[in-house]
Amino acid sequence: PDSRDIAEFRGEIERLDLETQHLKNDFKEKTRAAEKLKTELEKTESMLTHAQSLLGKLSGERDRWHHQVGSYDRTLASLPTQSLLASAFVTYLMHTPEDERESVMQQWERMVRLEEFDFRKFMSSESELLKWKSQGLPADALSMENAIGILNTSRCPLIIDPSAQATEWLITYLRGQELSLEITTPHDERFLLTVELAVRLGKTLIVRECDRVEPLLYALLRRDLNNEGPKQTVQIGDHTVDYNERFQLF
Repeated sequence: PDSRDIAEFRGEIERLDLETQHLKNDFKEKTRAAEKLKTELEKTESMLTHAQSLLGKLSGERDRWHHQVGSYDRTLASLPTQSLLASAFVTYLMHTPEDERESVMQQWERMVRLEEFDFRKFMSSESELLKWKSQGLPADALSMENAIGILNTSRCPLIIDPSAQATEWLITYLRGQELSLEITTPHDERFLLTVELAVRLGKTLIVRECDRVEPLLYALLRRDLNNEGPKQTVQIGDHTVDYNERFQLF
């Protein structure tokens, strides 16, 4: 071939090289796009799998929530009756032994047509009972019920506690409430003054080692309060003392 043919061949080869390079570049672009689509597809499939799993779990949660709402509805419907039983328990059963409490509660449940009533669960929470246990309260049912009664009665609790466990727990609990706490005994020479200051200043008073009720406490136990203008007073021994509503006596 002459030089003209050779030039044409070279031109054709260059054109084919350029076209080949273009196709290679296009192939790379398509490959990258395919890899990107593959990654996005795997991500989408993973999201879809997680979404399906979540939907399955939410379906179970929906059933649980539906059941819980039904339980709440039943609890609300029986709330007045349960409140009545709790009040009766604190008022009439705190001094009775455990077996008598259970027997009387069963009778009351039948009378008010309540299938089941759990005094501890109604009046407290699991976390609160665990906290009391960590503060030294024995974990048995009787001690837990007594603690609930002590903290929820409107009257002054008389705690018969030979082992002093309940008393020590009560002291720990009250200190944890950041109350102004005074502890005394009837044998303390400053007993009268301590009582008067606690009543006047609204302190929480624990009287330990009582083998009888001191006469000067009668008015406090009966809440024999006198109204004198905007304030209330109480007679403690020979003294009339201003009564502070924050005062508590154990």
